Amino acid sequence: MNWNWPKIRTIAFGILAGVVASAGTIAVTVAGFALSYDAIRAVGIASRIRTEWAWLLPVSVDGAMAVGTIAAVVLRRMTGKTAVYPWVVVLIGAAISIACNGLHAIPPAGAELVIPERWVRFAVSAIPAVMLALSVHLLVTLVEAASVFGAGEGDAPPQRPADAPADKPADAPAPLPVTRPAPVVTQAVDAAPAAPSGAPASAAPKPAQPAVTRFVTQADALPRRTREVVMRRPVSAPPADRDAAMAQALDAVLKGGASIRGAARDADVPEASLRREVNKRREATQTNGHQFELAGSTTKGN
Repeated sequence: MNWNWPKIRTIAFGILAGVVASAGTIAVTVAGFALSYDAIRAVGIASRIRTEWAWLLPVSVDGAMAVGTIAAVVLRRMTGKTAVYPWVVVLIGAAISIACNGLHAIPPAGAELVIPERWVRFAVSAIPAVMLALSVHLLVTLVEAASVFGAGEGDAPPQRPADAPADKPADAPAPLPVTRPAPVVTQAVDAAPAAPSGAPASAAPKPAQPAVTRFVTQADALPRRTREVVMRRPVSAPPADRDAAMAQALDAVLKGGASIRGAARDADVPEASLRREVNKRREATQTNGHQFELAGSTTKGN
């Protein structure tokens, strides 16, 4: 087996460096907290805080710094931006800790710390209340950020780019699936009557209308939503048959009183063409009647 010794050495050195750095960080943290604890506690006692409660002063300062550091990291992960306010809290706690350690070093060795200035004692006594307010506010900020972060992950709708096309209305019906037609059964409808056996081919009557093929889909072949029972499609007919169908439709409208749409559907002719022919016939009829009235009036006058 070939060992990749450079890679193994790199990994080993990385693990060793991580262990040393972690141990050093823990040692520095413990030492710094212990020394700072003693100095801040001495300042608290010198500021006339009860001896049995003076140990809570360094706890409030260092605890607020820890809360600010954690809040800064968590808010950075949630919002993606650097949180300024938590770092301000950390800086305030660090400044208080540095000031208290400096005051603790003022008296000579072996002498007891005494703070005669009233404003200094006032400021030291206000430290726990200030740290409490800052810590509670950081907690509320974390809760609000967590609620917004959770809503953005699950409840908020996905954002659409500005150049994306507008979505369809919610109430628009979904398009039906496109399926291939099932096998159909064709049957001729309204076919032209057969000519008598003894009559010549030229004497055979013309069909009244073109043949129409009716497509009937099988009921079980398509889904229920796309099922169609009857679908009619006209078969292309010769020009003579089209003229005959148009003539039949004109007679049905002008003489039989049928509607243009119904006559066009029965004769399988375009509705627009039939409407145009009907209008021409009606205009011609009105013009001829008017000319006949004019001719009769002229004859009577003579």
